[in-house]
Amino acid sequence: MRHSNFTAMAAMAAVLMMSGCTTSGVDTTKTTAIQPAANDTETSDLAQGKAQFRDANYGLAEKHFRKAVELKADNAEAWMGLAASYDELGRFDFADRAYGQLLKVAGRKPQIVNNMGYSQ
Repeated sequence: MRHSNFTAMAAMAAVLMMSGCTTSGVDTTKTTAIQPAANDTETSDLAQGKAQFRDANYGLAEKHFRKAVELKADNAEAWMGLAASYDELGRFDFADRAYGQLLKVAGRKPQIVNNMGYSQ
């Protein structure tokens, strides 16, 4: 009786070992690293800022617009969004500075002057 249990256990161990040693199931396809997204950071920060502003998340919008102007200081759209975000947050001192930069970048346009009036 002991001999048959031992034989059965040895046979099961041999089957398990053999099933683990097969090489026919090995995947030999080559893999490559995932390529970075084509969108540059400035564009994605600007888009995120707009989306957060539309959703009334003005703190997050300010964060993304600020990143966008830090990456590209001549981006008028990002300056406008940053200034408008500061207005909505009640940070009119920062909004005035952002509008000042916006005037240097884009000049006096009706929409800019209108937003500056709101800020006052």
